[in-house]
This record gives sequence, structure tokens and C-alpha cells, in this order.
Amino acid sequence: MDNGLNHEELAKTINACFVRLHNTPTDGIGRIYFEIAGEWVEVIVPSPDYAAVCAKALARATTAPPPVSKYRIILADGIISGQLTAGLQFPKILPPQFIDKLKKEYGLNISILGNPHVVQLYNENARTGVQLVFDNGHLPPWESGSPLKTFLHWIAIQRGMFMMHGGTLSDGNRGILLAGRGGSGKSGTVLAGLSAGLKSCGDDYVMLDHQNTYYANSLYGIMKQDMSGFQRCGLDLAPLQLMQRNWQNKVEARPEQVGLAPMVQGFMINAIVFPTVDISSTSTTFERIDQKDVPQGLVRGAINEVQGSLGQSILFALRIFKALPAYRLQLGTSARGISEALAALLMEC
Repeated sequence: MDNGLNHEELAKTINACFVRLHNTPTDGIGRIYFEIAGEWVEVIVPSPDYAAVCAKALARATTAPPPVSKYRIILADGIISGQLTAGLQFPKILPPQFIDKLKKEYGLNISILGNPHVVQLYNENARTGVQLVFDNGHLPPWESGSPLKTFLHWIAIQRGMFMMHGGTLSDGNRGILLAGRGGSGKSGTVLAGLSAGLKSCGDDYVMLDHQNTYYANSLYGIMKQDMSGFQRCGLDLAPLQLMQRNWQNKVEARPEQVGLAPMVQGFMINAIVFPTVDISSTSTTFERIDQKDVPQGLVRGAINEVQGSLGQSILFALRIFKALPAYRLQLGTSARGISEALAALLMEC
């Protein structure tokens, strides 16, 4: 370890940090509530800026307390985190044996993000997550588009569900999950579908129930798209002009801000669709493909990689990919052509 502590001492210290923050009075601290797959989560957040990020991005976020919150996430600011962990340095890479020890002896899942570090802990028995931020101004750049992502992943796993990296579309009867690497056209396809009257429960991450049938539940209510994507769909760009761009130079906006239907709570998934972009053609085509033709690299692209649960996530993704029919969607440059091909695909799958 960077600070000379052995695994046992570091695990004990981290658990002590969790217990202390878990038991710290939170009266007077701001709260956000949001619902995922029928259960409410309470977020205790001292930073008004981060509370605004959560309120904007999370689906069905509210400041009104629900009757029951089954899960809780406590977000410590830099001052509190520094007091709890004075003199303790976290390693950038956690050894697997340390992750196993922390989970076995203290029931804690752990993930470390960024540099300066953001340390995230989750206790399944307490249904409580804790985030220690050591520099309030240096959260990971992608945080505004998917806040609390690691905690949502842990909650999904605990509930027998799976957090999937992909976009979704439905015609009200049948739904598809758009999977693929970054830049493959998932978000642009979702935007084209919404512009044509289809429904979506997420353009980047969803919680997938895979016990009997495959049902996608919304996590985030925003889209991430560049200005040219909104323009291709003939949408009014005026509401987007003053919005801050994210780390990928994309706008993060709720569909209703550009006159589209908001993200819905969820729907059944009937097929996996792998989009690819073809800028040489205006037409969009699709074809059914055999599961053996799906590149294994796409499985990794469809999961939320979290320290300590990568193997379990891969198994979940493989199960889903093998259970559902697969299609390749060759995207042309015409938004109308994309929407027409999506309508035909949804009727077939």
C-alpha cells in the first residue's frame, strides 16, 4: 500500500470512516429523492451545486420526501472527507484480495475514482452508500451526465438487476436496447426515435430486470448529444445555446427542453440492437444477426465496470445477450431514414 498499511489495517480504517459518516447527524443538510424500479433512494448532499446536478440528471428526482426511502446515499464534501480520513492515503488501484476482505469482513463494496480520489462505499445490509470527495472541484468529468452511477450499479446488483450501458426505444408495444461502444451512434439513434414519436427510458444507462422477462427501468432523464445531432432532427436549438457543454463537448438536456416527450419509467426489451454509423449513405438499414456474430468486445462495452464486480457484470451481460435476438443497425445520415428503419425494426423484433 502507498501508506504502508496492510490490508487488514486499511480495511478497518475504511470501515471506521463509513460507520462514522453513517452515524453522523444530517439535520439541516440538503436532500434529493429519486425513484428507480419502484423503490425510493434518499440522497443526503451538502453541496447545492451537486444537488443541482442530481436534480437535473436523475429520473423522477424530487425534494419532497416519499413515504418510505429504502436506500440512502450520503455525499460528504471535501471538509468532512478530510476530517474522516486525515493521514490516510488510498491506493489508485485496489488489490482484489483487499476488495474481497473488505466485502467479507465488513460488508462493504468499494470503488475509487479519479485523481484526486473519490472513494465510494456501499453496505448492502444497511442499504447505505457513502461518497468521500477530497476535492470538491475535481469530480470525474462524466459525473454531470451520470451522477451516483456506481451506487446505482450496486443497488441494481443487490436487487437482482443489472445496470446496462445502452440506449432504449419503444413504440409502446415492443422495445429495443441499443448497445455498443462509445461513438457507435446510440444517443443519436435515441434522439431520432424520440423525434419520430417513439418512447425512451434512457439514452446511456438503464437498470435491467432479467429475472423472467427483460424490463428496462429508467435511471437518468437527460440526453447527451452534440448540437449537430439536435439540428439533424430539426429541433429548436435556441433552448440549448446557453447550456454548458460536457467533457465530450455535448449538451446534456432533458428531452422536454427541446419539445420532445420526457423519458418514461420503463418498458419491456425484446431485442438487442448494435448501431454503427455510415456517413457515406443517407439510408438506414438493419439485419438480424446470429449471436455468434456479436463481437465479444461489445459485452464489455455494455457493462458498468466497477471494482470488485466485473466478473458478475460480464456474466449478466452474456446472459442478456444470449437470451434476446440481435440486430445490426447501419445508420445513415438522414434522421427521417433512421426513424423509419426503427419503426420497421420494432415491428419485426
